[in-house]
Amino acid sequence: MKNKIFITLFIIAFLGVISSLLKNLSLSFGVPNIIPFLRSFLIYLVFLLCVNKFDFIRNNKFMLVSFLFLTSLTAYFFIGIYNSQILPTLYYLRVYIDPILYGLALIVFVSNYHCVNIKFNVFFLYCVGFSLFSILIYVLLMVNPEFVKFFIGDEISTAWYISGGTFMRMGSPTSSPNTLGIITAMQITVLYLIYMYRSDYNRLFFVFAVLFSSICLLLTFSRSSWFMVILNMFFITIFNIKTNFEKVKFIVFYVCAILVIGFVILAIIDMLNDGFISVWLELSFSGKDPSMIGHADSFVSAFKNIDQYFLLGYPHGTVGAKAMLFSSEINNVENTFLIIFYDMGLLNGTMFLLSYVLLVCFLCIDSRQMFLIPGFVFCLQLLPYIFEYDVVIYFLFFIVFIRYILRASDKNEKNANISTVSLR
Repeated sequence: MKNKIFITLFIIAFLGVISSLLKNLSLSFGVPNIIPFLRSFLIYLVFLLCVNKFDFIRNNKFMLVSFLFLTSLTAYFFIGIYNSQILPTLYYLRVYIDPILYGLALIVFVSNYHCVNIKFNVFFLYCVGFSLFSILIYVLLMVNPEFVKFFIGDEISTAWYISGGTFMRMGSPTSSPNTLGIITAMQITVLYLIYMYRSDYNRLFFVFAVLFSSICLLLTFSRSSWFMVILNMFFITIFNIKTNFEKVKFIVFYVCAILVIGFVILAIIDMLNDGFISVWLELSFSGKDPSMIGHADSFVSAFKNIDQYFLLGYPHGTVGAKAMLFSSEINNVENTFLIIFYDMGLLNGTMFLLSYVLLVCFLCIDSRQMFLIPGFVFCLQLLPYIFEYDVVIYFLFFIVFIRYILRASDKNEKNANISTVSLR
């Protein structure tokens, strides 16, 4: 049973990553898109399996987080009912509930399975395969724009372009370049943790995983994701500079090599595309990039209009990009924390955020898991990822994944029953 639960947890996270691609392919070929229903079904199934198999009532962490989430979402529900916003309230509740149930299932899982043995090579091959697949789609789109409708859809937002909308970024098979960037940044962080804390892995597979993941990250042109990798690597390096000084010295060479490769790739792209990269760099450093201006304007608007949402939030169904399904009035801000306040108000939104903080803390049994958090929190400041809950689920999975792939063991686990899962 434990093998099936762990593999199902991974499948849920991975389905979320490629759900946008599968949706577009299903629309192109006239096939019903069942992926959202399948993913939700798997979340509910794995949640029920976890709470049914284990005595969750005695799990204080599970009960505390469940109570806080339930209180927050119940208040959200009744506010929506009171304001006669039933349909958008139920829709947004599903967006909130799915990753919460997934996270609660993870709490029960990590509380009962203290050690899961995962093959390094399997993870390395996954990173290589995912990166190559993303690069292949990108090449197809650059060679033949007709493929856009298959991989991205008929309507492409400006977020897919740089240089004022003239050069396309790499984003498929995920929902956007920033999503692909943050997902790849998580994988690179895990690769760096393996490099820093382990030595019993295949060096060749590791190098290929790092190389292709870095190229994939570079082509997303996601500045927030680039900074996420830098920030996470900085903290990992600082905490290991004494104990792993030799590895820290070598990482300087690695970073320089990646920078050289990245510079060469960008220079080639720049020459082949009429200097679009140069334009993008000029816009970025001058502060005139449309994306950066949009971020700044949304922050200013959020603080300027705080009196409109601080108590109960904006009307349900008017917050975030998903509001287009329900209203022509859209209140959006490029910040995860602020957009939660937009939708729930300050008091209820703070309780909701506190619930997530406790959920992540309870999942971090090994201190090394926390190295994924700084860069991720930084990205949350720049994009409303709470409404792209595939990213939230992937993050929660990787928080747990770090513990198992590094084979964490503390004093409390020495006498515990060891359960292993080998992904072959």
